[in-house]
Amino acid sequence: MASAPRPPSKETAADPIHYVDWLTLLGFMPQDEALKLIRTQNVVLTDDWNAIIRGARDVANQVSGRMECRPEVKQVDEKYRDRFLEFKSEPTFKQHSAGMQSMDFALVELSKIHTYQTMINNEYVDVLAKKAPDPDDLEGALKFSLPTESEKPRPQVVTSFNPSTNTFSAVSDNLDLRILANTHAEDPVNHTPIAGFYYGFALPQITVVEFKGLSILKNGYHRACALLRKGHRFLPCLLGKTEMFQVTGAQVPGAFPSSTMFSDKSPILSDFETGAAVLVPRRRVKVMATIHAEVQVVPL
Repeated sequence: MASAPRPPSKETAADPIHYVDWLTLLGFMPQDEALKLIRTQNVVLTDDWNAIIRGARDVANQVSGRMECRPEVKQVDEKYRDRFLEFKSEPTFKQHSAGMQSMDFALVELSKIHTYQTMINNEYVDVLAKKAPDPDDLEGALKFSLPTESEKPRPQVVTSFNPSTNTFSAVSDNLDLRILANTHAEDPVNHTPIAGFYYGFALPQITVVEFKGLSILKNGYHRACALLRKGHRFLPCLLGKTEMFQVTGAQVPGAFPSSTMFSDKSPILSDFETGAAVLVPRRRVKVMATIHAEVQVVPL
């Protein structure tokens, strides 16, 4: 596969602390949308970007017949079925299976899985690829792709509380930090009412969803790309089937539109390793979740 071209912008070389390259499937976007996406990354636009986008689009324009691109699916060896049963007993399994007609344990051909995500952090994929098991290590791949509750990584979070503003903050390098849900409770001793929020990270297990004949990667993009880069042919995953588009995850902001996803030029995971993908520098960021409480006097 052809390697992605280096971006003409030198921000990453000049300021590697603040910038990192993201592989971006610009070839599957209209020229003006690709330029708009680059502009949002605070990259200085030059005529070189137009040329690079045209080159990526030339590669993507050679793609055809993607609606018939179906990955091979294999069953996981029976000796590993206990791992799936363990998943089913964990509370998070309900989140994986919500809206699914069925949910199973499977090995799905990596290169032919369809993608709605437009970009991946190339540096992070390289880091994960170094940690990934060898292609002949199925047990290691299962733990890498489908960690149980006891195996899943624990991202570092720095927390603080500002008593002057009654604001709680949680900061992490992990971009999956998010507010998960709200909660209402009561202090068991003095029965004071309690209101608050759960915060945490996205589900750690990789999920592929079959929808209208397409096998779409729902979550776990960086680990899936790391396994592909390491030379794995199959992705251990939870494989769901649904008739509801919103269950695929492809409705999130910034995803490829459904008109692209369900076309003969639908992008697949292996496109990240071709000239249809361009390295675009983005500012390094942290994610901060904040929860603020206050009492207001409301006039009648």
